[in-house]
Amino acid sequence: MPDPTGWIVTRWDQDPFSEGSYSYLSKRARPRHRVRLRAPIDDRLFWAGEATSSDYPATVHGALLSGRDAASTVDRALTPDSSVVVIGAGVSGLSAA
Repeated sequence: MPDPTGWIVTRWDQDPFSEGSYSYLSKRARPRHRVRLRAPIDDRLFWAGEATSSDYPATVHGALLSGRDAASTVDRALTPDSSVVVIGAGVSGLSAA
């Protein structure tokens, strides 16, 4: 595996656009919304995170499992010449990596 050629570190608590955000479940959120949110785009862009977890939404456990699920989905879509980039170093990104 080649060494990374670069990286970016973000600090959400210092990001003026995050406004101290955290995960929560909207009263109108339904499991079908999370299914649609995690749907891959063109088998090239895959999503993970606590917001995509049907069983454990808005939890660290949901983030962990969603990262693993995304990694399995990506693995099935890989070809011998594929490259993979994981964006995000939260629980879901680290578990996907």
